[in-house]
Amino acid sequence: MTTLVLQGARTAAPYLVSAARQVAVNYAHSAISNALNPQALEGPRLESLHIQTSRDGAPMPRVFGRSRLAGQVIWASQFKETSSQSSQQGGGKGGGPKVTNFKYSISFAIGLCEGEISSVERLWANGEPLIKSDYNMRVYTGSPAQLPDSIIAMIDGDQAPAFRGTAYIVFEEFPLDDFGARLPQINAEVVRAVKSETGRDTLESLITGVDLIPGSGECVYSGQPQEDVSIAGESRSINVNNFQGVPDVMLALDQLQNQLPNCRSVNVVTSWFADDLRCGQCKLTPRVEAKVRAIRPDPWSVNGYDRNSAQAVSVKDGRPNYGGTPSDQSVVDLIKELKVRSLKTCIYPFILLDNPTAPESKKFAWRGRITCDPPELDQSVSASAQAAKFFGLCQPADFIVSQNSVRYDGPDEHSYRRMILHYAHLCEIAGGVDSFIIGSEMRGLTTIRGDGLTYPVVTLLKALAADVRAILGPKTQLTYAADWSEYFGHHKDGNSVFHLDPLWSDPNIDGIGIDAYFPLSDSRSEQDASAHSIEALSGQ
Repeated sequence: MTTLVLQGARTAAPYLVSAARQVAVNYAHSAISNALNPQALEGPRLESLHIQTSRDGAPMPRVFGRSRLAGQVIWASQFKETSSQSSQQGGGKGGGPKVTNFKYSISFAIGLCEGEISSVERLWANGEPLIKSDYNMRVYTGSPAQLPDSIIAMIDGDQAPAFRGTAYIVFEEFPLDDFGARLPQINAEVVRAVKSETGRDTLESLITGVDLIPGSGECVYSGQPQEDVSIAGESRSINVNNFQGVPDVMLALDQLQNQLPNCRSVNVVTSWFADDLRCGQCKLTPRVEAKVRAIRPDPWSVNGYDRNSAQAVSVKDGRPNYGGTPSDQSVVDLIKELKVRSLKTCIYPFILLDNPTAPESKKFAWRGRITCDPPELDQSVSASAQAAKFFGLCQPADFIVSQNSVRYDGPDEHSYRRMILHYAHLCEIAGGVDSFIIGSEMRGLTTIRGDGLTYPVVTLLKALAADVRAILGPKTQLTYAADWSEYFGHHKDGNSVFHLDPLWSDPNIDGIGIDAYFPLSDSRSEQDASAHSIEALSGQ
């Protein structure tokens, strides 16, 4: 066979040479013509589009709680073709030929389930996460009164269906080129709050207030996307960690209002860090997660500290043990956002212990263990002096308040009053808040006894409440959030003293606050009770 081929090739050689010569001449002529007079070339075009269709008679799912569903197309437009021109690189005076490229999009609706749902949380296209903010899309919860979508009404006119009672998603001008010129398979995570069939209240409907935590994280409360640009030419999102592509706090508030319809108040927890359980030695400061870090567009700043002057939280295995203190700008922005959403706002300054050089049991201890040292100093002038040093001497006038920031300009101290008065001023520039907590779970401090069985910290809290009242005015409710083991009195040495009563009855305190971590069992054994208590479960 090889011989025959070679023989054939030899016989045809003159003709092959002639044909090759003609091809070369034609190619050269075409190249010269294109160079002198560029022609218009077209890229590939989509002649038809296969759309997945709904199956007639397919059952419609009903969702309770949270479920991932595969949707079905219930409406679609014709695909839309958009052209654009570009020039190819080429030799010659006139450059290369112009190329017309085509892109395709389509508007369509995906039916999900029987309504009425609370929200659609996450989306997938062909199994891959779909960032909602990247697409022009709308969610219809399936209410009995919902109206037709705008794009469906524009195309179908008076015959546009509203799909009442059906939860569905509309994508407008969805780009097909990202999915191989095909309509992808859309999956959606659907949330539907449980509604009582008997008219009784559900758990979700009974919740009227929540704590917004963790209360630490430099940008956790920022309503604008923040990026870490520490490495030149690179950026990493800090506070957008979800499929919706929006700041995490904004998504959290959306979920709150969708899933807890009767929630009317939010406690905003924001933390400073203590470095010692000995109140006479303890310093309270805001901290950052890393000293070397660049954030844009809002650099971190708290109480006049910037990243250079602030201390960093402790680190384990190369990772911070805590998030940093939320920036002042993010707290102000969050207060304003809560007002826009008609949610009552409570600011909850919080103490976190961070002392990695301390013994293991004291490195990250509960703030309720901060007290005088040694314990034998209880009932002495020295114990009162230690408590006074923890609180500090700064006054409201020691803060420089501008339109967007609060900076401390008083005596050099890292005290409790500095932290509390700072947040009172911060609330002031944000337009005020509904309530403010001047302290919480300071059991080891409020039970310090001075000379003559006095309780100096109770007196110091009363003075602090008066200063906060002067800053925030009469419309803000003030309280102290007592630990569940503290609110009913101090029981020691056979004596029972209702030591917090002077605070609860103070005219600047508007209510009794209790952090109610009551035992979960009815055991009478102290050891058993602590083993079953929420306090024990939380590591306190």
